[in-house]
Amino acid sequence: SFCTLLEEGEGRKMTDVEMRDASEEEEEEEEEEDGEMNEVALQCVLKDDFVNFSVLVGVGLDPSSWVDENGMTLVHWAACNGSPKVLAFMLKRAPHMAGLLNKWGEPPRNLAVRKNFPRIAEMFDQLARGEEVVVPQQRVSRTITIS
Repeated sequence: SFCTLLEEGEGRKMTDVEMRDASEEEEEEEEEEDGEMNEVALQCVLKDDFVNFSVLVGVGLDPSSWVDENGMTLVHWAACNGSPKVLAFMLKRAPHMAGLLNKWGEPPRNLAVRKNFPRIAEMFDQLARGEEVVVPQQRVSRTITIS
C-alpha cells in the first residue's frame, strides 16, 4: 500500500511509477470493499433487513448507484422479493428510483405485480400519487382447528 512504500523508502522521494502503483493498489482495495458492501446490501434487501441496510447507507452505500448486470437496481430487487421496509427506506430517500428500468424495460412496480406482491405495488402507487410511502401491514393468518 501507499503507507508501506513510504516506510520502505525511509524518507526518499517516491518515483512517479511507485506513486502510480500505490494509487492503483488503493483503488483496487476500494473496489473490493465496494463489491463486498454491494453484496451485503443485496442480502439485506432480499431479507428485508432494514436495520443493517440503513447502517450500510450510513457508512456510504448509495442505493441509487447499485445496478447489476441485468440493470436491476436495489429497488427492483426489493420489489420482486417483497421487501417493504427496505423498499420504503429507499423510496423515501430516492423516489426517482421507482422509474428506473432494468434491461428488459421493466420498472420495479411491474416486478411486484408480476410476483404477486400487491402491497408492494401499492407503495409505488402511493409515491405516484404524491403520498407518503408507508410500509404495508402484514396480514395475520389464523388457523382454526375444529375437533
